[in-house]
Amino acid sequence: MVGDKESLEEAVQRELKEETGININYLEQLYSFGQPGRDPRNRVVSITYYGLVKPDAFELQASTDAGRAKWVESLANDLGVNAAFILKRRLKGDHTEVSAINADVAGKTVIIYDDMIRSGGSIINAAKTYKDAGAAAIFVITTHGLFINDGVNKLKSCGLIEKLICTDSHVNTQGLANDDFVEVKSVAQLICEVI
Repeated sequence: MVGDKESLEEAVQRELKEETGININYLEQLYSFGQPGRDPRNRVVSITYYGLVKPDAFELQASTDAGRAKWVESLANDLGVNAAFILKRRLKGDHTEVSAINADVAGKTVIIYDDMIRSGGSIINAAKTYKDAGAAAIFVITTHGLFINDGVNKLKSCGLIEKLICTDSHVNTQGLANDDFVEVKSVAQLICEVI
């Protein structure tokens, strides 16, 4: 996402630095993609860049999403439980590949948190990884449930997840009925308290 007061190039440099620790000085715009309907949330235009760096000019520190990892670690500490992370890479669209898990989850209840669930593919892969590692039960919590491409039914029918809990922050959650699998929590009171 581009900040209101930054150029496209500044946004690319900032994101690259935040996600990989790489400072890059040369960028060139490659392509742009703006087909309407690409993203169900709103009109999105994506612009791709390529950049050049000397491999020996930086020390690389990798993370799938450092900000979220810190948040999950903080939440786990508040709850008095251990945090576990899955290392994954996105292949294309909603297809991801899991490469490792960093904790022993055998016999434990696992709560998977993701700030936004689009189609559910990444969550299903994570749930499968935790189940294969011996997790006793798996629950999923998300702030923003987009649930495109029949995402809720994919999550339910995978047979790995006990319950899905989300907020009503996205219009796609308004048609979901609370049942044994899905629980939708309103953010209205929270917003009213802040205002």
